[in-house]
Amino acid sequence: MWIAHFSDLHLTREGQALYGQVDTRAAFLAALARLRDLPLSVELLLISGDLAEGGEAEAYLFLRQALADLPVPVALLPGNHDCRATLGRGFPEQFAAWQGPVLRLPLSQGSLLLLDSSVPGREWGQVDASTLAALEAAAGGPLLVAMHHPPFPVGIPGMDAIACRGSLEAFGQWLAGAAEGLLCGHVHRQVATQFHGVPARVAPSPAHQIALGPRALAYTLEPGGFLLHDWQPGRHLLTHWLPVQAAPLHFYPE
Repeated sequence: MWIAHFSDLHLTREGQALYGQVDTRAAFLAALARLRDLPLSVELLLISGDLAEGGEAEAYLFLRQALADLPVPVALLPGNHDCRATLGRGFPEQFAAWQGPVLRLPLSQGSLLLLDSSVPGREWGQVDASTLAALEAAAGGPLLVAMHHPPFPVGIPGMDAIACRGSLEAFGQWLAGAAEGLLCGHVHRQVATQFHGVPARVAPSPAHQIALGPRALAYTLEPGGFLLHDWQPGRHLLTHWLPVQAAPLHFYPE
């Protein structure tokens, strides 16, 4: 099955450019257009957090309207820039189903566990004993786990300082026995690694990326993108990166 994975939209109020130069609304609409044009049968769109730059109701309304005619179910995660209460009012049919920090979504060949790693008022995330208990209660069958904050370092000091904290060793041990993949956001770059032997993927932003290299945290206007995960339970997770802007096809001569 194919799962499209967006992250870190940072949607702003209408007419407001992020940092005075990043049109996050246009970038998101372009990513949706690219997704619609793909010659693939996508089963789910996952958006792994930081949906709105400041958690504004207006940004969530824009998000809802943009997703209204998308012929693909959508799973939303809150990030450290989101307001969980305002997001819940904007998408009541989805967030009413949450029981604690974990929501299980059935898919055609397995399930996706959505893990809310956000901590109100903080940039970093958290996995604690109650999170682990909720994960254990929701486990069973082939699983992917999605969360906003990566529970592992990504080599960018400013982002590693606000990564996930808490019971990470116990979380990793649980993942190793229960899940076939871990999908994250937060970093604004594509990152691929393993966490306790489990394939882990971090999605880029369709808008701005976090710069790789400087010790001080910086953003860059490198091309935005998103991920496509080909998940066949029992096989290694396969992931493709796609830029938001498509390019013409040039077929090889026969």
